[in-house]
Amino acid sequence: MDEPAGDRPRDRSAPGDEPRTPATAADLAEAIEALLVGGPAESRFLRYLDVPGVTASMGPGPEPAENRVGCSDLDADMADETVRLLGARYGAAGRGARWFVTLRTRPSDLAEGLARAGWQRNEHADLLGMAIPLDHDGVPGPERDEDEPHVVASSVEDRVVRRVGIGDLRRHVDVLASGFGTSTQEWLGTLDMLSAGALPGCRFEHYLAYEGGVPIGFGSSLVDDTRRVTLLGGSAVVREARGRGHYRALVRARLDDARADGSVAAVVQADPATSAPILQRLGFTLVVAISAYDLPRADAPAGRW
Repeated sequence: MDEPAGDRPRDRSAPGDEPRTPATAADLAEAIEALLVGGPAESRFLRYLDVPGVTASMGPGPEPAENRVGCSDLDADMADETVRLLGARYGAAGRGARWFVTLRTRPSDLAEGLARAGWQRNEHADLLGMAIPLDHDGVPGPERDEDEPHVVASSVEDRVVRRVGIGDLRRHVDVLASGFGTSTQEWLGTLDMLSAGALPGCRFEHYLAYEGGVPIGFGSSLVDDTRRVTLLGGSAVVREARGRGHYRALVRARLDDARADGSVAAVVQADPATSAPILQRLGFTLVVAISAYDLPRADAPAGRW
């Protein structure tokens, strides 16, 4: 039996609490980028580097996606030196890295400096920061997308989404691996990192979708109680259960919880080719485009900080 996920935080929109204030586009863009490069707590799997003017992390592995830089707010005369310093830090640890650039990035020509220093544009890793306000009662339902194949769906009673704990995800790690098309070993490493929790003011929530009592999909949220914004993390459904409304059900469950827990908006960092079109149909709108620049992995011993 799946373990309880713990008591839900009280509804901060209840009478007597401060009223909800809609987040501005600038607020949402800042939150999207901040939660892209900072969220998990420091642990033996993740370290944040003390480099002024950026948020930079060194994760558990050598691939660029595991080592992130963003929220760049650098003086023009310090930008090249910061790029050089971070390149040297990642290179000495035998790691690649990924630097995210948006219209908020300072200096505005940082991308040119990254290219000069050997960081390579990676359009396949670009993201779209999108948001939906939660100051209303309506949230997307689990109906089938028009372009999804028509499948006789199970009854609503058989289609359930539950908030679960890390232990449940470990037991059903095959669902995560199958849904995302990755290895179970990779997911076990990710769960080890997530088990350390989130940075102060934030918390992770995890969800499994079930059909007929069998887990067939996964989704997560990173709740930022300080900004009152909830980031919907990646979600996926195993191939044989797709087209039956489970993806939308996972979105709806997380939006319902985000609103009940006091968030004024939900945000996503969406793949332009896959999740972004679906989320747009669900009511999410574009807030900020995110460009990725990769530092190739260096040939050096891994595991050094």
